[in-house]
Order: sequence, then structure tokens, then C-alpha cells
Amino acid sequence: MIAGRAHLFWLLPGLIAMAVLFVWPIAGLVVLSLDVPASAVSPYAFILNEPIYRRVMFNTAISSLGTTFLCLLIGYPVAYAIHHHPAAVAVDRARVGAIFPMQWALCRARFRG
Repeated sequence: MIAGRAHLFWLLPGLIAMAVLFVWPIAGLVVLSLDVPASAVSPYAFILNEPIYRRVMFNTAISSLGTTFLCLLIGYPVAYAIHHHPAAVAVDRARVGAIFPMQWALCRARFRG
């Protein structure tokens, strides 16, 4: 393996897991939805021709792009600070005091039973 690209090797398990657990089932659903006799694309045409569904898809795309932009805007400076000041007590306290409770709350809300 090339020495400069050795870090790419660590991406393989995540990419394989994503392909198996996400891409493969979604691709199977798309193939299954198009495997119907007669007009297999008519449900898709109906959804794309209805103004309410187009508006919902547009709002979803805007929301996801805005969320991605805000996460990048906030995440990169925080990651930079953590990376360049790993021994700083304030950064460690911010990481444990702010990020961990948010992740814990999200996990609790998602998987409460």
C-alpha cells in the first residue's frame, strides 16, 4: 500500500458497512418498485406531478442542505480547536460537557423503549 494513502484503508470497513446496510436495501426497494407490470413508474410520476409533494421534497432538500451547512460551519472550527489543542483543559471540558450530553440525549430519544 502506498504510504501516503494508508489512511484510506481505514475507510474500507465503514464504506463496506454502509454499502451493505444502506445502499443494498434501498437499491433492492427501487428495483422491486420498478418490477411491477404495466406502468411501473406511474406512482413516481404521480408524486412528481403533485405540487404538494414537490413542495415537501423542496422543503426537505433545503432543510437538509441548511443542516449540513450549519454542521460544517460549527463542526470544523470545533474539530480544529480539539485537534490543535488536545491538552487544553477547556477543550476537553467542552467536548465532554457539551458534545457528549447532546449525543446521549439523542440516543435516549431515539432508542427509548
